[in-house]
Amino acid sequence: PVATWGRPPQLYNPADAAWTADADRFAKAVDLWPALGSLDVLCGLGRYAVLVIGSDKGLLSAPRKKGTRITFLKAYAEKNIKIQKWDTDARSPTFGKPLVYRVTPSRVDTTGSRTIQDVPPVQAPFDVHASHCIHV
Repeated sequence: PVATWGRPPQLYNPADAAWTADADRFAKAVDLWPALGSLDVLCGLGRYAVLVIGSDKGLLSAPRKKGTRITFLKAYAEKNIKIQKWDTDARSPTFGKPLVYRVTPSRVDTTGSRTIQDVPPVQAPFDVHASHCIHV
């Protein structure tokens, strides 16, 4: 991970300097590269990890609305996630995939591989709609 994320990539559009500046501001505002680095490490510790995408409107438990501003990114390991509901609508483009996750934040060691025992959770468990997630 250090070799990959130690020197973060750059987003740029050679034909549009304004887009490049906006992309850089966005990456810094939401700590994009550290979040992706954490996701990379955490998905290697289990079968999957999830990046939760926070937004300025609506609830995490409801479908994400178009046009909302991303306010945070937070990676969670498989051990902190339970799939609460699957998409069972055969007409849906996400049929057979997770629809709602239950996230239980906890304190972990620096590798993310062990939960520190006898420490209360950082916050209460919460539900997240799949439209607020990137499942890796």
